[in-house]
Amino acid sequence: MNPARDPTLSMDTLQLWTAARYIAPLATGATLREAQLGPGWLRLCLGTHVNLVIAQHRAPLGLWLAGPCPRLRNAHPNVPGQLLRGFQLQQIDVPWADRILQLTWQRVSITKETQRRRLIAECFGGRGNLAVTDEDGAILWAWRWDRLDSTELRFLPGHGYVPPTRSAVPAPSFVDALREPLQLIAPRIRAQAEAAFLDSARLAETLRARYSNPDSDWFEWRSADAGVLRYPLRLHTQDSTIPAEAALRLAAAPWDEEAAGAADSLAPHRQALQHLERRLEKVRVDLLRWQNIPDSWQRDAEALFRLPDATHPGGEVEVTDYRSDGIGRRTISVPAGYRLHDYARHMLRQRQRAQRGRAACAEQLAKLEQERARLLHTPSEDAPGPTEKPRDPRRLPQNSSPAIESKEVDGFEILWGRNAKANDHLTFRLAQPWDLWFHVQDHPGSHVLLRRPRDRAVPDAVLEAAAQTALQFSNIQAKSADVDWTEVRHLKRHPGGSPGRVLYRRFQTRHVRRSSS
Repeated sequence: MNPARDPTLSMDTLQLWTAARYIAPLATGATLREAQLGPGWLRLCLGTHVNLVIAQHRAPLGLWLAGPCPRLRNAHPNVPGQLLRGFQLQQIDVPWADRILQLTWQRVSITKETQRRRLIAECFGGRGNLAVTDEDGAILWAWRWDRLDSTELRFLPGHGYVPPTRSAVPAPSFVDALREPLQLIAPRIRAQAEAAFLDSARLAETLRARYSNPDSDWFEWRSADAGVLRYPLRLHTQDSTIPAEAALRLAAAPWDEEAAGAADSLAPHRQALQHLERRLEKVRVDLLRWQNIPDSWQRDAEALFRLPDATHPGGEVEVTDYRSDGIGRRTISVPAGYRLHDYARHMLRQRQRAQRGRAACAEQLAKLEQERARLLHTPSEDAPGPTEKPRDPRRLPQNSSPAIESKEVDGFEILWGRNAKANDHLTFRLAQPWDLWFHVQDHPGSHVLLRRPRDRAVPDAVLEAAAQTALQFSNIQAKSADVDWTEVRHLKRHPGGSPGRVLYRRFQTRHVRRSSS
């Protein structure tokens, strides 16, 4: 067999065969936890013991062992992960001759139904593609769908997967075909060799003589050597062979740094510039809108005021125009249904708003242009980092409102406000829906909040202490009173009321007396 003339013995095909034979025993039976899809590659996260990378569109092409799955911010939508998550890998195969890899998956559903799917990777480089099919071979998803005007339609929704015409012939057994060592040469050198040597025997002798030196660029691939598979591609080593485990491991893929490294460091700076550009565009639109209102509306409104007030049917109105060079006539367009004096007032208001709007837009444009120039001239290493996410108002510290006080009773926290704003902040900002709220019935006073953990019952003594606190910080002078209490989730603000006014319908009442302390 002549390796230079046999299309089935391309280096990418040999890589897939070597990777499939070596990786299949390691990954068979593993469950897919996550799939990360990027431009030209797919990472299959099968757990901590083994993770795979399929590079179908970018170098290095083929199937690779990979390290732990990183968190990628710029990955493409994870459709393969949605289709294959939870499936177990059953088989890794190269069923066709020309650089096409097939992974078979299986899952038992909650109804005890066995589901099977296939992941097909065509590692063609610039024409590479991925496809997920069901057990009948119908395509569920593809990396690139075919256009309907294409000459060869193979990737259409619901259609069965069909390999390329030149790959439809099943591949021969590589174990039988490669019993003798084969020299693997680059496609460019192979084409030159075929053009120069038409005699296959002479070609094989020339290649053997040229690449017999172990220090040459391309090395031998042996089908087996003491049970250890060997790697078929170019390697920077003095030995002519290398164990497959070391050669098939992709320690650091070039796209990992591209997707999760340098691009992320500039993301805040780029986002700030994009946000600033959007603000500039909005201000320019506002400025153009105000500039469309001319200053001549002042004179038009004054001229309309000189006419008798009446409802206008719509159209142009001819008015007297007093100018420095004499008296003339001018026309003003008035919409239908307006009274003349009402439309004159509208014109005056719009003209005043336009003057203020133009001044405000000019001031904003100057500030934004200055900020934009600063960001454009900011070095990348000095780019501002991401702004800190604002805190949840419910998690604000208690001293954020100085008029809120607190105490602890038997391990439970009791808080109360000393004025209307503090009451409103306590009830509608700090409280959780399951906390208890206390207030003296029908009298002004402090809102009292009892923090209630979900896993603990509130003792009666703590309820009594909270109710006494509500009585103590109220305007009632009596020694005893009724105190209403309920869960915070039953409260709502009084519509149109001042801060601190609430409405509630579901509540309980507790009669308490002032404590001697």
